[in-house]
Amino acid sequence: MPSVSAVQADGAVSGGLNYSGKPRGGCKGSKLGSQIYARSTWHRGIWAIMYAWYLPKGYERVDARSAVGGHRHFWGHATVWIDNPALENAQILGASMSGQGTYNILAPVEPKFLEGSSLKLNFDAFVLDFAQGRQGLSCVEETGESQDLITWGQLTEEARNTLNTYEFYPYVGEMGIVPLKDEVFNGLLNATWPFSSASA
Repeated sequence: MPSVSAVQADGAVSGGLNYSGKPRGGCKGSKLGSQIYARSTWHRGIWAIMYAWYLPKGYERVDARSAVGGHRHFWGHATVWIDNPALENAQILGASMSGQGTYNILAPVEPKFLEGSSLKLNFDAFVLDFAQGRQGLSCVEETGESQDLITWGQLTEEARNTLNTYEFYPYVGEMGIVPLKDEVFNGLLNATWPFSSASA
């Protein structure tokens, strides 16, 4: 999943890609490399690290009556839940991610989905009839490539302000909204909490 930069250091935002032509549009990612965003916090006694991927176009149909599928901007996210980041051998207790129309949630996480301290994820997208499509994240056994990461605290104030305030494409719900933004972050952690009890 070749995620690209959604925002620049000066706060300038990506314009996304128009959903026209072939669904994948010949996209092969950014020539400058991929970038993943991350934000972490304690949540109900568990350390949560939410990772976010930005893509310049999405597959979902904006309106069920529309003959055109897809839209500008797509955000996918995955949260890794660990016991304590201060521990030398911190344990991954669970994982939750935006899937194809729902959340994919695992607790515990099977060893086959782990590579050392990393969770192995795959992004999948496909087009259905009448150009409608779905996309999302899921755990896989195959080992892929690592991508560059920037944390919420490492972003410039201008970049954080843009991610907090810019309306990317709210018409498709969560998929068009920055998952790390202040008004969304904690709500998503609650919605994707992978454990059966109030605390793990």
